[in-house]
Amino acid sequence: MASIVHDRRVVGPKIVLGDFNEWARGIAKDILAERLQSIDLTKHLSRRRTYPGFFPILHLDHIYYEGKVEVMKVSMPRDRMTLMASDHLPLVADLRIGFD
Repeated sequence: MASIVHDRRVVGPKIVLGDFNEWARGIAKDILAERLQSIDLTKHLSRRRTYPGFFPILHLDHIYYEGKVEVMKVSMPRDRMTLMASDHLPLVADLRIGFD
């Protein structure tokens, strides 16, 4: 997936996000972090743990990008609706994307 996203023939900003399901440092995160930039959640949130939603103890969800992407804001809503919608807490990012 990282090589497809990092393919120079595909122009413009790229964003890859979601649950990468690695409970410890693994190959998916290593490859994505090697080829793409990662949003440093510690700059935006007091906690990074998203799983399980009721009592989060693991940081499984990530946002990677390439190109002109400016992170404006990141939040992790935790309310009744988010707890019912998924077993993860959602990461919500406001991004400013620039195109050449």
